[in-house]
Amino acid sequence: MKKLGVAVIGTGFWGKNHARVYKELESTNLIAICDVNAERAKNIANQFDAKAYTDSEQMLKDKEIEAVSVCTWSTAFSQ
Repeated sequence: MKKLGVAVIGTGFWGKNHARVYKELESTNLIAICDVNAERAKNIANQFDAKAYTDSEQMLKDKEIEAVSVCTWSTAFSQ
């Protein structure tokens, strides 16, 4: 079975968990990690043997990537 090439945008709590799970799943191949903080992107990418990016547009040029988890910080807006 061909593995699905995946990437994760965001290296916070959920981003790290998504990366870990993708690395552990037999059906996925973790290709890349992206975060605006270059040091965090590099650290998580090194931990899970993936490529590090700070620019999601550049990352998405990688033809191996077929799916992306967007795990960025969110804020609730009150009206």
